[in-house]
Amino acid sequence: MITRVYQIADRVCHSMGIDPDDLRGPSRSERLLLARRIIAYQAKLHGFSFPDIAQIVRGSRSKHATIMGQFAYAEQCPRVQKAAAQLFGLTTSPGGEVPENPSPTGGKSTS
Repeated sequence: MITRVYQIADRVCHSMGIDPDDLRGPSRSERLLLARRIIAYQAKLHGFSFPDIAQIVRGSRSKHATIMGQFAYAEQCPRVQKAAAQLFGLTTSPGGEVPENPSPTGGKSTS
């Protein structure tokens, strides 16, 4: 059971090979944006508040409105939902299909 936002962030960072400190940095690389969106989406689904999510994802530099925007984007983006489903063992459709591709980057190299 996930009891803290940082547990979600740690799982996403570990799975994607991202240094957790990079989440709080200024980079807007595709890979970091995807990680931040997955964290925002998953943490909100677990009932965490936007300010709590903002503290983990962007540190003191972030406003919760930024996280609200990332969550809203994630709600409309199948790529983020599939990546979150794969990382957290969830299904993304009423039929219960789990995405085939285990990579949150869609099988593309991010190096």
